[in-house]
Amino acid sequence: MAASNATAWDRLVSLYDDLAVLQPTGVVRLNRAIAVGMRDGARAGLEAMRAVADDTRLASYHLLHAAHGHFLAQLGGEAGARAAYTRALACRVSEPERRFLLAKFQQPRAVRDSE
Repeated sequence: MAASNATAWDRLVSLYDDLAVLQPTGVVRLNRAIAVGMRDGARAGLEAMRAVADDTRLASYHLLHAAHGHFLAQLGGEAGARAAYTRALACRVSEPERRFLLAKFQQPRAVRDSE
Protein backbone atom coordinates (compact mmCIF):
# COMPACT_ATOMS: atom_id res chain seq x y z
CA MET A 1 0.00 0.00 0.00
CA ALA A 2 2.68 2.47 -0.92
CA ALA A 3 1.54 5.99 -1.63
CA SER A 4 2.07 7.12 -5.17
CA ASN A 5 2.81 10.72 -6.05
CA ALA A 6 0.39 10.31 -8.96
CA THR A 7 -2.50 9.30 -6.71
CA ALA A 8 -4.95 12.09 -5.97
CA TRP A 9 -5.56 11.16 -2.34
CA ASP A 10 -7.48 14.41 -1.65
CA ARG A 11 -9.87 13.51 -4.43
CA LEU A 12 -10.23 9.92 -3.22
CA VAL A 13 -11.08 11.06 0.30
CA SER A 14 -13.65 13.43 -1.14
CA LEU A 15 -15.16 10.68 -3.28
CA TYR A 16 -15.37 8.36 -0.27
CA ASP A 17 -17.11 11.16 1.65
CA ASP A 18 -19.69 11.32 -1.14
CA LEU A 19 -20.04 7.55 -1.33
CA ALA A 20 -20.52 7.31 2.44
CA VAL A 21 -23.64 9.44 2.10
CA LEU A 22 -25.08 6.99 -0.43
CA GLN A 23 -23.69 3.79 1.07
CA PRO A 24 -22.63 4.27 4.69
CA THR A 25 -21.07 0.82 4.98
CA GLY A 26 -18.11 -0.22 7.07
CA VAL A 27 -16.08 -1.03 3.96
CA VAL A 28 -16.65 2.46 2.54
CA ARG A 29 -15.65 4.01 5.87
CA LEU A 30 -12.57 1.78 6.03
CA ASN A 31 -11.53 2.69 2.50
CA ARG A 32 -11.92 6.35 3.35
CA ALA A 33 -9.76 5.89 6.45
CA ILE A 34 -7.08 4.20 4.36
CA ALA A 35 -7.16 7.06 1.85
CA VAL A 36 -6.83 9.54 4.73
CA GLY A 37 -3.80 7.62 5.97
CA MET A 38 -2.23 7.58 2.54
CA ARG A 39 -2.84 11.31 2.20
CA ASP A 40 -2.02 12.50 5.72
CA GLY A 41 0.23 9.79 7.13
CA ALA A 42 0.00 6.69 9.26
CA ARG A 43 -1.15 8.41 12.47
CA ALA A 44 -4.04 10.05 10.65
CA GLY A 45 -4.92 6.72 9.05
CA LEU A 46 -5.00 4.95 12.40
CA GLU A 47 -7.10 7.74 13.87
CA ALA A 48 -9.56 7.53 10.98
CA MET A 49 -9.69 3.74 11.34
CA ARG A 50 -10.93 4.10 14.92
CA ALA A 51 -14.31 5.05 13.47
CA VAL A 52 -14.67 1.58 11.94
CA ALA A 53 -12.87 -0.48 14.59
CA ASP A 54 -16.10 -1.24 16.44
CA ASP A 55 -17.94 -2.47 13.32
CA THR A 56 -18.28 -6.18 14.11
CA ARG A 57 -19.04 -6.92 10.45
CA LEU A 58 -15.43 -6.00 9.64
CA ALA A 59 -13.88 -8.23 12.32
CA SER A 60 -13.24 -10.96 9.76
CA TYR A 61 -12.33 -8.59 6.91
CA HIS A 62 -8.64 -9.09 6.26
CA LEU A 63 -8.13 -5.65 4.73
CA LEU A 64 -9.08 -3.95 8.02
CA HIS A 65 -6.30 -5.80 9.81
CA ALA A 66 -3.82 -5.47 6.92
CA ALA A 67 -4.31 -1.69 6.76
CA HIS A 68 -3.94 -1.49 10.53
CA GLY A 69 -0.70 -3.46 10.29
CA HIS A 70 0.56 -1.30 7.44
CA PHE A 71 0.08 1.94 9.34
CA LEU A 72 1.56 0.50 12.56
CA ALA A 73 4.62 -0.69 10.63
CA GLN A 74 5.07 2.78 9.15
CA LEU A 75 5.22 4.14 12.69
CA GLY A 76 7.72 1.53 13.80
CA GLY A 77 5.27 -0.58 15.78
CA GLU A 78 6.57 -3.92 14.57
CA ALA A 79 4.94 -6.05 17.29
CA GLY A 80 1.56 -4.41 16.73
CA ALA A 81 1.96 -4.73 12.96
CA ARG A 82 2.72 -8.44 13.27
CA ALA A 83 -0.34 -8.91 15.49
CA ALA A 84 -2.51 -7.11 12.93
CA TYR A 85 -1.09 -9.20 10.07
CA THR A 86 -1.75 -12.34 12.14
CA ARG A 87 -5.40 -11.27 12.48
CA ALA A 88 -5.53 -10.64 8.72
CA LEU A 89 -4.09 -14.10 8.03
CA ALA A 90 -6.74 -15.67 10.27
CA CYS A 91 -9.41 -14.28 7.95
CA ARG A 92 -10.51 -15.84 4.71
CA VAL A 93 -8.00 -14.75 2.06
CA SER A 94 -6.89 -15.91 -1.37
CA GLU A 95 -3.50 -17.58 -1.80
CA PRO A 96 -1.87 -14.47 -3.36
CA GLU A 97 -3.22 -12.35 -0.48
CA ARG A 98 -1.91 -14.90 2.00
CA ARG A 99 1.59 -14.74 0.47
CA PHE A 100 1.49 -10.92 0.55
CA LEU A 101 0.38 -10.86 4.19
CA LEU A 102 2.98 -13.45 5.18
CA ALA A 103 5.71 -11.29 3.64
CA LYS A 104 4.43 -8.27 5.58
CA PHE A 105 4.23 -10.33 8.77
CA GLN A 106 7.81 -11.55 8.36
CA GLN A 107 9.25 -8.10 7.66
CA PRO A 108 6.91 -5.36 8.90
CA ARG A 109 9.80 -2.91 9.17
CA ALA A 110 10.40 -3.12 5.39
CA VAL A 111 7.14 -1.24 4.88
CA ARG A 112 8.41 1.74 6.83
CA ASP A 113 11.92 1.62 5.36
CA SER A 114 10.64 1.59 1.77
CA GLU A 115 8.50 4.72 2.09
